[in-house]
Order: sequence, then C-alpha cells, then structure tokens
Amino acid sequence: MVSWQGDRWPGKFPGVPVPFSWSCLRHAIFSSCPRAYYHRYYAADGGWDKFADNSAQKAYALKYASSADEWLREILATALRQTLMLQRSEREKSLSGFAQQFRQAAFHLFGQGAVSTRNHEWKKDPKKLNLLEVQKGEIPLEKLLENLRDRLVGLTEGLILCEFFEHCCKVPYLAFKPLKPPNSFEHEGIEVWVAPDLVWTEGDTLRILQIQLAPHQDDEAWRLGSNVCILWAAETFKLLPEHIFCGTLEAASDGKLWEEAYPGHMELEKTRRIISTSAATMLACLPQKNEAPSEKNFPKHSNAPDEICKACRYVDICWQ
Repeated sequence: MVSWQGDRWPGKFPGVPVPFSWSCLRHAIFSSCPRAYYHRYYAADGGWDKFADNSAQKAYALKYASSADEWLREILATALRQTLMLQRSEREKSLSGFAQQFRQAAFHLFGQGAVSTRNHEWKKDPKKLNLLEVQKGEIPLEKLLENLRDRLVGLTEGLILCEFFEHCCKVPYLAFKPLKPPNSFEHEGIEVWVAPDLVWTEGDTLRILQIQLAPHQDDEAWRLGSNVCILWAAETFKLLPEHIFCGTLEAASDGKLWEEAYPGHMELEKTRRIISTSAATMLACLPQKNEAPSEKNFPKHSNAPDEICKACRYVDICWQ
C-alpha cells in the first residue's frame, strides 16, 4: 500500500504533477523504460510556459504530439461517441442515415485537425494537433495528411460494415453514458485514470468498449486495461463487477474488418495489487524530500534494443 502521509510523498514539490496518479499507459511506459516515463511526466512539467527552458518546452511538445495512429483512433472514437449521443430527434433512424452521420462527424474532425496542424497552432498551444511523424522529419505534412485521409476512408467504411456498428445504432441514446475521457477513481489514495471510449447499459449489464486500430498483442496488458476499467465502473456506477463487461473494438491490419473482443477476466484483487506495486515502484524513483525529480533516478531499460530507443519520441533529448 502506498501512503500519502508524512514527508515522503507530499505531492507538492517542484516538477511533480499534483497529485501523483497512475494509469495503464503510465505503467506500460515505466515498465518499458523509466527514462521515457521521466521525460513524459516530469521533464515536461512547466513546458507550457514560454519562459521555461528549451528542454522542458521540447519535452512538453513531444508529450502532446500525436502519432498518426493515435490521431486516427481518436477521430473514430470521438465521431462514434458524438453520433451515438445524438438525441432521438437528431439521430438518423436508418442504418444508412446513421452511417452517414458517423462519416460526416469523422471527416469534420479530420478537417479541423488538418487545419490546426497546417497553421502550426500547436506552437502556441502544445495540446493542439502536432503529428509526431512530421515533427521528427519522417514525412512532409501534406503527404502524411493525404495518406491519413485515405486510411480514414477505409477505417470508417470498415467500421460501418461491422456487426457492432449495426447493433449499437439500435441502442437508445439514453443508454449511453455522457462521459468524456479520461475518467478516474481512487485506489489506496492514488488517482487512477481510465479512458473508455463508449459506456452504455444493456439490460442489467454495463458495457465498456475501447477502440483499437490493430488487434491486441499482449494478452496480459489487455486484461489489465479491461479490469482497471471494470474497477472504475464498479465504483463510479455502484455496480457488481460481474455485471460489467469491458472489451475492445479492433480493426484488422487493412482496416476492412472490425471485431469486438473481450478478454478473460483477471482476478480483480490481482489488478489492485498490480496498481499498488506499480505505483510504489514509480514513487520510489522520486526524491526523498521536496526536490525536483532527477533524470539519473529513472534509468534507461538495460535490455532495451537500440531499435526501441531509436523509435522513442524522446530519443533526441534523452540523457546519454
């Protein structure tokens, strides 16, 4: 158990987000490379300030930069959520009409993002769309946008043809929970973040779905993410865990086939232990007193292949 009492973890010292929080993403990044975790969550702190040093500003911009896949996934999730949350008088009743509303929402979001990144709005507001591949010089912006628009067409049409799309368009809009991710709950004094894309009720069950642009690769991480969402939903909606189902809507590599997938449940007590142990390990890297976190206390993963380091978004600012 991680305690917040005493001087060990006051949560209010320079460079540290207040309060400390945990998520599956933080856990995955820290497990992969503590140094990358440091750059994302501590080196970037204060980087929004134009008077901050250059390294903090760069780390902050990299933190909020989106990869092409991250942006497309967010477009699809937001467009689907917006369409499903339309009130009865606004939502098209036919499948074809509902599909057209979804298409329009998706390409409207794409257009907004394209205009924003063309105008470099992220330079004044780093939370605006900043495509990582362009920032790293891997591909010109217009070429990337052209490629992504073509991909979005395929992903959108593939999603419209899947069984889930036909099913969910028949679910009453009042069944969907009006949540805007991320959401959180408390575990042993720690704020735990989750980001479900869709949450709705069917009979006496609550369903949670997260959209992925590719089939999951790590069963253990998949089950962990699902169970953390179940813990959140059980506390938020005061439901028994056995009445909550959390899965993913996954696209095949070509985007033409989307399928729902539900992992086998991990014991919830095991999930709680993983959160506690993971958080304690992260906190152990922080200074004993009110001092800024130090990069040297977050070592690179000793077994990380060079290819992983080269692919990391923080490779150019990582301390050697």
